[in-house]
Amino acid sequence: MAIYVAPISSGLGDLIVSLPAIHGFIAQGEETHLVVRSHRQRDIAKRITGLAGEIEESELPEKSLKDGERFVDLRDHPLQRDFIWGSQEFNARFGPLKIMQIVELLCNDLAVPADFSTLTPLAHTHRPGLNETVLLIPGTDGFRKHWPLEHWLLLNRSLLSEGLKTLVVGQPSQSPAVARLLEYGVPW
Repeated sequence: MAIYVAPISSGLGDLIVSLPAIHGFIAQGEETHLVVRSHRQRDIAKRITGLAGEIEESELPEKSLKDGERFVDLRDHPLQRDFIWGSQEFNARFGPLKIMQIVELLCNDLAVPADFSTLTPLAHTHRPGLNETVLLIPGTDGFRKHWPLEHWLLLNRSLLSEGLKTLVVGQPSQSPAVARLLEYGVPW
């Protein structure tokens, strides 16, 4: 049976927090496909071990799924449709939940076999010499997700004081946050 899983929204972080749902189906031996919601998610499929494939959301034959196939849309839930996460109304009704708690609720309600206790890493290539290095990735697709420069600098100092190295990942021409960290001497 083929399972098509669409992340909670269209960003890269939205896909990352949706991985327990995807990995849950893979762990059960299901033919699992990632439904890509935007260009930000397009290249990550090759890093999800066991994934059968990916399909653009616009190409998903949702209305013509074959018998035994299932489309799991993590956005198709009242917590997604009816509320803005973190709003006063949301917090009054559900409490101040962290994103992974919200995704776990979505998965439980949608009968998704997600395991949040053991996360599966993405496939990667080991880079010798970076074992004690933390990559800072301050770029985002909008200012609403911006973390203040002072927080990045504090995090950087804390990591350095623990004996770790840090590197900034991103495009300074595309991300003011990356450019500012480079101005403060954080290696690129």
